Amino acid sequence: MTNQLPMRSRKTFQHFLSLLILLGSTVNPLQVFSEEALKPATKWTLSDSADELIKAHRNKFRIPGISVAIAQRGKLVYSQGFGYRDQERQLAATPETRYRLASISKSVTSVVAMTLVERGDLNLDQKLHHYLPKYPRGGKEIKLTHLLSHQSGIRHYKPGDPDSRKYVFCRDAMTFFQNDPLKFQPGKQFLYSTHAYTVLGAALESAAKKSFRQLVLDEITTKHNLPTLRPEDRSQADPERATLYKNIAPQNGPNDTKPNIKNVPAEPDNISWKCPGGGLESTAPDLCRFGIKLLDGSLLQKTSTKQLWTPRKLNNGKVTSYGLGWRIDSTNNHRYVAHSGSQLGARSYLRIYPEQGIVLAILSNCRSHQPQDLGESLSQIILKKQR
Repeated sequence: MTNQLPMRSRKTFQHFLSLLILLGSTVNPLQVFSEEALKPATKWTLSDSADELIKAHRNKFRIPGISVAIAQRGKLVYSQGFGYRDQERQLAATPETRYRLASISKSVTSVVAMTLVERGDLNLDQKLHHYLPKYPRGGKEIKLTHLLSHQSGIRHYKPGDPDSRKYVFCRDAMTFFQNDPLKFQPGKQFLYSTHAYTVLGAALESAAKKSFRQLVLDEITTKHNLPTLRPEDRSQADPERATLYKNIAPQNGPNDTKPNIKNVPAEPDNISWKCPGGGLESTAPDLCRFGIKLLDGSLLQKTSTKQLWTPRKLNNGKVTSYGLGWRIDSTNNHRYVAHSGSQLGARSYLRIYPEQGIVLAILSNCRSHQPQDLGESLSQIILKKQR
């Protein structure tokens, strides 16, 4: 048994998935093929230790459901779910549970952008006006690299963002912020901005002549056999999709502590307006395989991946800790790239150690915890074992 489909089966799977997407089918493609092919072949030597860390983290922060996948040297070695994707119906969280990626979507978007670069359809050093001639604020100064690295000067959220309209194209989702003045000259500062990624999505749409949503489906979901890594579309029912939860504290305890905090189902909000920066979903194993494919060169050329994972400089020469869609950091002198995400009903984390070949994907259906802390704890036991 292996943890990847045979070549012939993968090609069949790809053609089949393409047909499902074209037909708008609600069939779960993972149920058509053996689920065993999507799980680790043997028990990982660190499985029990990982289970203990994840269970302790879940219990401490009262997380309804959490799923974790880990890869080493190109192979999925661990994939487990804990708790419930739906507490009220007692439906278990599993490796097949779909969660919101939140801002990990930005990392996926960076790969989509680089795919167009490799094809010759996009130039990241080109000014925004080349792709969006009518963009009203800073289009002649903002480069696509500024958008990817949060140096564009385009603002982040403010009260009132956005309306409840469902957007198909990013160019339409820019309308409620595109006339606001830039916060600073492009390249002068680092300012985290999901709206900047919406603008980037519009530029990609212009270059590819298709919606950003379709770009993800074509270039990631279908092309690379990652069937659950896709734009969220709640008009399409999915029994494996996690219920969204929010935390409430009915009564404060002594010294404003909140001993009675609990999770209650949240009404799903519309996130179509931020698809490139926070509108995707996935299972933990598919997100982990996304990381594997970045490491083995099947998603992008190694030179392209290196460009994404290189810290960017400001105009004054100061080096930031952010590349193009990825944060760059280290632990115990081990360099890693990562991204976290937080939005209604979701906390997410993806960490990749390029030199050690380690990928960790952590997804959950509430935002009351910091998955980065769990990611650090899991990383430590893996790195210690690899010494």
